[in-house]
Amino acid sequence: MAFYAGQAVMGVFGITISGLRIAGGLIVGFIGFRTLFPADGADDAPEVEHRSEELLRNHKRDIAFIPLAMPTTAGPGTIALLIGTAATLHDERPFSPWVMQLAPVLVFLLVSLILLLCLRSAGAIIRLLGHSGVEALSRLMGFLLACMGVQFVINGVVDIIQDYPLVN
Repeated sequence: MAFYAGQAVMGVFGITISGLRIAGGLIVGFIGFRTLFPADGADDAPEVEHRSEELLRNHKRDIAFIPLAMPTTAGPGTIALLIGTAATLHDERPFSPWVMQLAPVLVFLLVSLILLLCLRSAGAIIRLLGHSGVEALSRLMGFLLACMGVQFVINGVVDIIQDYPLVN
């Protein structure tokens, strides 16, 4: 949806591709830094242990939304990337129109299948890697996300500089 209708929504709100890239980069970078440097667990403190046990006993399971993978697979950073890519491809038109209409759907299905396989095998992956391996992999992915976010911001700033050159 974001790929096909993104430019129309951006036009209604007056959002430029540069602004979208910078905002998307900040969001992706924020997620990456948060993954790279997780907050110290307040739940680990001894004072909190008794209250945590009490809350767990009274906790009702809400299955309306399980945020296991959704914030990073279909969050605002992903949407910003899709809209920016669609706008860039729309301007350049490197392929025939039918490819431009069919490719996003096929990529979506392929990525969905890969994500499904990864989530279905998460238990086996965790057992294979162990706690420290999962922690190391999470930090590595956080670093890569932070790098991607910074690059998105750089691309947005470069676009602004190219669109609005300084006049002396």
